[in-house]
Amino acid sequence: MTQPVPALAQHPDYRPWYREPWVWLLIALPVSAIVGCAITIWLALSHPDYRVVDEQEVQQIESELRARTESETARSGQENGDG
Repeated sequence: MTQPVPALAQHPDYRPWYREPWVWLLIALPVSAIVGCAITIWLALSHPDYRVVDEQEVQQIESELRARTESETARSGQENGDG
């Protein structure tokens, strides 16, 4: 026994959806974004950023900032007539 063929399948230009190139192009765009995202996450996790400055340089920068803030507060106190 043969199965009845749908009327659309008898049309000469009929092709199943997976034979259409536009479908694969539309599927490829989000898939490529997912693959690119996965690669980016893998690179970010496997190559961590390292500290650019060491602890001594951090302490020096902090002391310079403290000295600058102290001099600015002292200067603003003199301008207001407090000093």
